[in-house]
Amino acid sequence: MPGGPTTQHFSWSSLFSNSRLASQDTRLEQFDINEVDGISDVPLDLIMRGETVWRDYLVGFFLEKRLSFPYVQSVLQQKWKTRGSFEMSADQELFYFKFVSDEDRQAVLDEGPVFMGGRCLVIGPWTQNVELQMKSLNTIPIWVKMHNVPKVMQTDEGLGFIASKVGKPHCQDRLTKERRGLDYARVCVEYKVNETLPDSFDIRLSPNNVRKISYEYLWIPKRCDYCHIFGHTIDKCSRTGQQNHGQRAANKNRAGTDARGFQNRGNNAIRRDFGIDRGNNTIINEQGEPSIPNDTGTAPVSGDEFSEGIQANDAQQETEEEENIGDQVAVYNGTNIAESSG
Repeated sequence: MPGGPTTQHFSWSSLFSNSRLASQDTRLEQFDINEVDGISDVPLDLIMRGETVWRDYLVGFFLEKRLSFPYVQSVLQQKWKTRGSFEMSADQELFYFKFVSDEDRQAVLDEGPVFMGGRCLVIGPWTQNVELQMKSLNTIPIWVKMHNVPKVMQTDEGLGFIASKVGKPHCQDRLTKERRGLDYARVCVEYKVNETLPDSFDIRLSPNNVRKISYEYLWIPKRCDYCHIFGHTIDKCSRTGQQNHGQRAANKNRAGTDARGFQNRGNNAIRRDFGIDRGNNTIINEQGEPSIPNDTGTAPVSGDEFSEGIQANDAQQETEEEENIGDQVAVYNGTNIAESSG
């Protein structure tokens, strides 16, 4: 109507053009999207910018069910002896670590995987394809007890020789290094997941002196023989169809293997070492001391001596998880192992 009020049209973004929000570094740029067959190629410069942002991050992930964020953060703050601080964040699959000091980042990377709550946190540099790579690991670190080791072989070189039968030796625990636990030697070895773990190793010290070394594996992660992903077994794999049921049953019941397809290696002996109080689902260590909880992240972490006994992370753990009670807490810092005993 002539002389009447004029209606002005505003875009949504213009309403905030002078706001405090617009002054912050949170604004986004609009791009022209070109699709070919329903797919749009990401400009190379965008990918390079993204890699620049993330290339200094380290990532961590558990081979099996992940532990809670507060618990992982508490353990790492105690175990990583960094000079500066680090930031920690997470999504549904990975933990992300950003360090103030490049030296701290490299030191953590060199130390490698961290054992906590009976599980292994694999540490590595961020890459664009890290989510895919974490599902196709072909080597993992495990702790091995080596029994009947001759005293003449209880040196760094001798233990490395015996551990090489299992895989690539990584480090030894403190008691083994100081020769204070002489019943067995305990070492961390990186082994290839598609190879069979040996039960024993015959070595000849002299023409008439042959010794048999026996190996005990306290923890082996579950890995599916069908999809080759850690965290479940073939009988729990969602990618297998009903036509594979017969084969899965055969694998499960194969002589000499357990329900997860791993060779049985004396869980009864492990029970004797650690004991179990089934009443409260708490594992008791061999000194008879109750373990600390690992699922809430609120329990204090003792400095350099972290208890071997651990409480089950989930009250609804499956029976097969409970049977694998070789879980123990062992975090290693370079060649210095922080734990109470093997």
